[in-house]
Amino acid sequence: MTQTTKTVALPRPLFRSLFSIAAQWDDLTDQLEDYLLAADKTFLKRMTRARQEHLQGKLHSWENLKHRLAR
Repeated sequence: MTQTTKTVALPRPLFRSLFSIAAQWDDLTDQLEDYLLAADKTFLKRMTRARQEHLQGKLHSWENLKHRLAR
């Protein structure tokens, strides 16, 4: 019976290129998410309200926060 290997050898420059592209993709998706959140008026209102409550010392439990954000 012949045993097959499950390892693929990549040339170092190709691996570095793939790694670089993956990092760029992560950066791009992070930027896109930031843009979409910044353009979401409902999200911005919630964050503004949360910031005001925080500054006023109105802190909530984690369970309360999860319940409010699930609405």
